[in-house]
Amino acid sequence: MLLSLEPRGQQSRAMLWCSPLLAAVLTLVCGSLLFIGLGLNPWVTLHTLLIAPVSDWYGLSELMVKTLPILLCALGLAVAYQARIWNIGAEGQLLLGALAGSAVAVNIIDMESRWALVMVLLAGTLAGAAWAGVTAWLRTHFNANEILTSIMLNYIALN
Repeated sequence: MLLSLEPRGQQSRAMLWCSPLLAAVLTLVCGSLLFIGLGLNPWVTLHTLLIAPVSDWYGLSELMVKTLPILLCALGLAVAYQARIWNIGAEGQLLLGALAGSAVAVNIIDMESRWALVMVLLAGTLAGAAWAGVTAWLRTHFNANEILTSIMLNYIALN
């Protein structure tokens, strides 16, 4: 018996809504089985992982500190992917942008100007764009694969 894959004629609306719910339920079930296997109460563990971090204002603020840079990278990547440009190096661009912005912020700590924040944001933006420009330069001048070079540049940015 030979199997063959055929594309669907039309996407199912039910599966469009049910597949993320099914994935979430299966994740919770598998996680609970893992916690039971480790000898932990799955309800306490899931409460600690899912409810406790968002149960007070401090937890919400810490969640936003971790979430917003990732969402900003995702927004930038969504624009790049719509243009059919494959950029996997957002982590390195975020790191170098944060490094440059921090360097400017530390050096203008005594500056009392409303333009200080603009300078910090501009430095971070330019550094991240320049780091992405390295991948673009390698692609245009050497026909290097932008997926591989941007991933490898993440490690360089990290170190």
